[in-house]
Amino acid sequence: MPKNTDIFSGMTLEIVEVNQRRVEREWNHEEFNPFAKIYYVSDGAGQVKIGSSELVIEKGKLYLIPPYMPLKLNCENFLDHIWVHFIIDRFSSSALFDLTRDNYELTVDKAGTVLRQMQDLLFAYNAGGVRDMLMAQGLVRQILVNFLPEDESILPAREIMEFRKTLEYIEDNLDDDLTNTDLADLHRWHPTYFANRFSKALGISPRNYIVRKRVEKARQLLWTGKLTVAQVACEVGFSDEYYFSKVFKKLTGIPPGKYQKQAGVVNMNKDAEQ
Repeated sequence: MPKNTDIFSGMTLEIVEVNQRRVEREWNHEEFNPFAKIYYVSDGAGQVKIGSSELVIEKGKLYLIPPYMPLKLNCENFLDHIWVHFIIDRFSSSALFDLTRDNYELTVDKAGTVLRQMQDLLFAYNAGGVRDMLMAQGLVRQILVNFLPEDESILPAREIMEFRKTLEYIEDNLDDDLTNTDLADLHRWHPTYFANRFSKALGISPRNYIVRKRVEKARQLLWTGKLTVAQVACEVGFSDEYYFSKVFKKLTGIPPGKYQKQAGVVNMNKDAEQ
C-alpha cells in the first residue's frame, strides 16, 4: 500500500444531511452540532465564529468545521451555500482534524470542480438510492481531499499510523493520569524518545495532544447535559474544575458552563421543532 494512503484507508463515513439554501438575516444564530460540517459558498457572504476563530465566509471558498464546536453564524445581506453534515470514525476524525490543524478555510479551484462535486453530492443524496448513497459518500471523500496538503511527502501518514494504538489508548483513558512513561511503555520506548517521535509525527507534544482530546471529549459530554461541569472535568482527567474551565475556554473560546447552557437551549429548540 502506498505510504500516505494508510491513514484513511479504513475510514468509515456517515452522511447526516446534505442541503442547499439561500439565507439572509434569519441565519443569525448560535448552534452546537455533534457532527463535522463542510460549507461551500456559491454566492454572497457571511460570518462564522468557530470557538475563538472568526471567519468571513465568501463566494468560491470551502470550509471544514470540526464536530462539537460552538458556532455563531451571521449574515447581513445574503448567502447561498451548500452544506454537508457528516460523521467519521474516531481515529479518522482525529487524524483529519489534527492534520488540518484548525485550517477551516480553503480557496478552491477557479474551474468549478468543487462546485460541481457539491452539486453532484446534493443530487445523489436527495436521490436516495443505494448507488446514489455510495456515490454521495465517495464525493464527500473527494471533497475532503482538498483540505490535505497537495505535497503528500509532508503528510506524516505512516508515522501517525505507528501511533494508532497510542491515540486509541489516550481516548479510552482520558480520565487517567496519562504520562509519557505510560504511553512510552506501549511501545517499549524510553519516554524522551517516545515524546520526540510523537511530536514529530503529529506536530504536537503528547501533553498538548492529551489536553486537546480531553477538551474534545468534554464538549461531547457537555453537549448531552447529563453531567455537571465538575463531573465532566473529572470524567476527562482534570482534578481542578477551575483549571479545566480555563483550558476549555482557551481552546473553544467559551467557558464550559456557558457552552453547556447554550447547547441545552439549541437542543431544546430542535426537540420542539420535531
